[in-house]
This record gives sequence, C-alpha cells and structure tokens, in this order.
Amino acid sequence: RLHVPDSLRATRSRLGIPRLLHENIYRITMAKFSLNQAVPFESTQVGEVIRDELEARDMKQSELSDITGIQRSILNNVIKGKRALTPEMAVLIEAALDIPAYVLMNIQSQDGLNKARASERVVLQLEKISLSTL
Repeated sequence: RLHVPDSLRATRSRLGIPRLLHENIYRITMAKFSLNQAVPFESTQVGEVIRDELEARDMKQSELSDITGIQRSILNNVIKGKRALTPEMAVLIEAALDIPAYVLMNIQSQDGLNKARASERVVLQLEKISLSTL
C-alpha cells in the first residue's frame, strides 16, 4: 500500500474520494514531479518491436533470418527477450525492416535501465546514497 501524507488523506476523506482512486491520483502526481525516476509499469522490449513489425508485414522470423543472415535461433532469442540485440544485428534489421538501428538500440538500452532502476539491489543502494548526501 502506498504511503499518502496525512494532510492529503484528510482531504480525501473530506471530499469522499475512494482510497484506491486517491492513491492512483497521488502516484500519477508524484511521477510528474520526478519524471527522471519514473519507471513504466512494463517496459518495451526490442523483441516486441521486431515481432510487431514482422506481424505487420506478414513476415516470418525465418524470412528475416534469411534476409539478414542472423541465425534463426539467435533472432528467435532476441525476439523472446532471452538475448540482447547487438549493434551489428540492429544494422542488419534496419536494412531489412527500415527501423533505424539507433531506435532499436535505444529501446533495448531504455529497457535495461528500467530493469536496473526497478531491481531491489539498486533501489536499496540508491536509498543509501540519498541518505548519505543529506
């Protein structure tokens, strides 16, 4: 359960706003104030983007593999999120699907950062860092 300051809890009660709705509004408001720390509920994986593009083109993974020269098993693992996309693969996929390589790499990088920010070890260490800088 989210900790909502007492002053806001009193306002919620006075206005008759349901607790869960109020907590969601509070969460959204706080995210706006700390956008650099906001993490999407579920980040986009580069494999999802490739899969969606293949579906839109009615193309099979095997066809993309043949066009790019990327081994089918490797491509399949990238699409499933079990393997990282390399810059070389991104350039080959860019040529085949016309998705800029930098976009694919940025999606992968952002997904990795989101996972790092959400990891328990990093969260605990960030709390230590913020306490030590007070």
